[in-house]
Amino acid sequence: MDSNKQHKFGWKILVIGFFLNIIETAYFGWNATPQSKAEIVWDYITMFIMGYGIYLVTDAFVRLIRNKE
Repeated sequence: MDSNKQHKFGWKILVIGFFLNIIETAYFGWNATPQSKAEIVWDYITMFIMGYGIYLVTDAFVRLIRNKE
């Protein structure tokens, strides 16, 4: 995948994960710590989605820097 496309795709995934986290946190009652197993599962799902977005953005940036050298 082209570095620029990967960068944009990574940001989209990161933003989607962030908004999913806000929605699930509001749904489960804005608790600081998970109160149920379902909330724990959704916390991990949103963390995975945001982590994948961060990975894509970081990887695209690293590849861009390496190609400039």
